[in-house]
Amino acid sequence: MKILKAYKFRLETTPEQHERLMQLCGTARFVWNKALEICNQKQEAGGKIPTAYTMTKWLPIW
Repeated sequence: MKILKAYKFRLETTPEQHERLMQLCGTARFVWNKALEICNQKQEAGGKIPTAYTMTKWLPIW
């Protein structure tokens, strides 16, 4: 039998840390959505999905 456990926790951050974390989360979300959009477009056009190596090259451009 498989036992699943979950833990809840809360970070006690300073206002500066909170602001920085929100900025980092927003940046990660932007990158994810941008890559997902490109992958979906290529797949719908009948092409191959880019590799992680190829997508990593896009980061400095974005």
